[in-house]
Amino acid sequence: MRDLLIRNWLHNFIIDNLAPMNAMFKPEILISNYLLSAMILLIITAIMAIFVSYKIKEVNMLEALKSVD
Repeated sequence: MRDLLIRNWLHNFIIDNLAPMNAMFKPEILISNYLLSAMILLIITAIMAIFVSYKIKEVNMLEALKSVD
């Protein structure tokens, strides 16, 4: 929780000090931003886990142990 507060403070500090005066955007960080980021990460991780799982099942472990590399 403390990290989220530090990130929010750092985000606000950067936006206040580096954003040009004529920039028109909403600088607040909403909880939906965190949830959307987490959902994207979980979806990509699940897709990669499924892909890697199928690839690992295709490997013949006995042949892999016999080969000298």
